[in-house]
Amino acid sequence: MFDQLLGLFGGSARNPFHGFLGELWTVWAKDAGRAVLLARWSWQNLPEELVQQAATVQQRAQAAQVSNQMDQQINAQLGAMGIFPGSSGGSSVGLGMNPDHAIFVTVMGTIRAHQGDPPAPAEVAQLAEGVLRGQTDPVNALLAATPAFTRQQVAAAIQVARMMGMDHLLRLQGVIGAASALPRDRIPLLIPELKHA
Repeated sequence: MFDQLLGLFGGSARNPFHGFLGELWTVWAKDAGRAVLLARWSWQNLPEELVQQAATVQQRAQAAQVSNQMDQQINAQLGAMGIFPGSSGGSSVGLGMNPDHAIFVTVMGTIRAHQGDPPAPAEVAQLAEGVLRGQTDPVNALLAATPAFTRQQVAAAIQVARMMGMDHLLRLQGVIGAASALPRDRIPLLIPELKHA
């Protein structure tokens, strides 16, 4: 059962992190929202170098996205000339690490960089507790927190992502956003053992 929970994120059950970060990864594998709340509460225990690691992961992801966009443009131009390149290259994440680990490092680095209180829209903060208590769907919360002028486009993107089998990733994003936005004084209400720590 425990191995199945650790494998929920598609990665291996092996824990590549050490110390407090390793403990958080174990929690994250079962409940990412709880791991984010614990990290926010004890942000001083997160290694300082995590901030730079998170920045590096984000830069690599952005570079990979630009590279993929360029590949798509080149392939479209070649296709217009009657040349149809195969998909031999495939799409590469370009992170140089397991994508689950990359998300974890990015989230934890952001928490460390903002001393436990990463910036979050007020709309997300209002919905956060409902998401974390399982009363509000995380994907619906993502959509509700989207500015009105982009809501229709985001709803369409969510539908496409769901058709591509990315519902789990969307839900994860919603939970992480909620845990990051929950007002600090509400954290012990969701993790009562923190009151006695």
